[in-house]
Amino acid sequence: MRIRAGIFSAALATLVLIPGTSAAYAGAVDPAPILIDRNPVPLLLSPAPGRLSLMNGHGDLVGEVADGTSPAAVGEWRRYGDFWSFGTEESTYLHAMNDRGHIVGDDDRAPRAGILWRHGESVTLRMAGAVVWTAAVNNHDQVVGDLSVTAGPGMQAFSWQNGTFTRLPTPDGMTSYAVDVNDRGQVLGMLVNADWTSTHGAVWDRGRLTVVGKLTGPDTTVRAINNRGQVIGITDGRPFLWAGGRMHDLLAGTKASTGYTVALNDAGTVIGEADFRPVVWTRDGMRYLLPRGYSGNEQSLNSRGDVAGTMYPGTEPDQRKAVLFRWHNGVMTYYGAPSGWQPTLLGMDNRGGLVGTVNSGQGSRQWVRWSSR
Repeated sequence: MRIRAGIFSAALATLVLIPGTSAAYAGAVDPAPILIDRNPVPLLLSPAPGRLSLMNGHGDLVGEVADGTSPAAVGEWRRYGDFWSFGTEESTYLHAMNDRGHIVGDDDRAPRAGILWRHGESVTLRMAGAVVWTAAVNNHDQVVGDLSVTAGPGMQAFSWQNGTFTRLPTPDGMTSYAVDVNDRGQVLGMLVNADWTSTHGAVWDRGRLTVVGKLTGPDTTVRAINNRGQVIGITDGRPFLWAGGRMHDLLAGTKASTGYTVALNDAGTVIGEADFRPVVWTRDGMRYLLPRGYSGNEQSLNSRGDVAGTMYPGTEPDQRKAVLFRWHNGVMTYYGAPSGWQPTLLGMDNRGGLVGTVNSGQGSRQWVRWSSR
């Protein structure tokens, strides 16, 4: 059964203060008053999606069609609207999407190759004697990933653009793989020794390799790079920002002892966790995102610095009581669902709109969008 559009009132949403929340930051720990908006708008996508797995900041959505056919069609809904199909859920695997709505992944119909899908065009990334694994694509359709040589040791990070593969230099005795690429063409990846007991982040810039940290120092694991060349990751259980060739401990000056990073934007805003609590790092320092006594996780960061995620009352996640949140310039807004329904989050666009589902718990589900107002 589909949710009736009528249950989502077009009138102003009910806004209430969550009991127990602070009206101001207490030592930059707890956020400002939290409001609830329980009236999302149905995403009337055609054909209706059964599952969505990728979203970018412009509202391009990628997933499977829920038309009852097997295998289900896989495709993209552009800007919350027009749909084009490029695969099936039986054979297509999606890895990443850029801001233009171009997608990288692989398809069983093109074994040992990567695929770049560009609005009706399918480009096969194939190299003789190697298995191509794609990881990310920038807004210039530069694709990065790793090559697994079928007759030789290990993996090697690569960059591909306009039909040309470039193997990225890797120290002797190590393997490498790429995890991200920015619009300047800087490739972020990992260096791993032969027995996988030592790992280090790396940035390749126009053929030059720079190690994030030191090969002789603690292990590092990198996650993302922005267009300023800043890198986030974790080392020795502590999250870091690498900028200008220097490591910055994101927990320095705080009481937190452990954490990790999730994402960063071009302004240098970083989201992650500190001592198992969602946090955001800005120029003003670290801020916890949820009131004391609540648990949750941050899932999305947009270009203007909004943070979105899911939270639960108490210290253990309880899906029956999940509430979504958006942090914007120090103000938190909660997003719920009509009575009897529960929300889940897919992602957030660059205007602060949240996309996800509301679920009845009895098999009924509707894809919806919460506005940024």
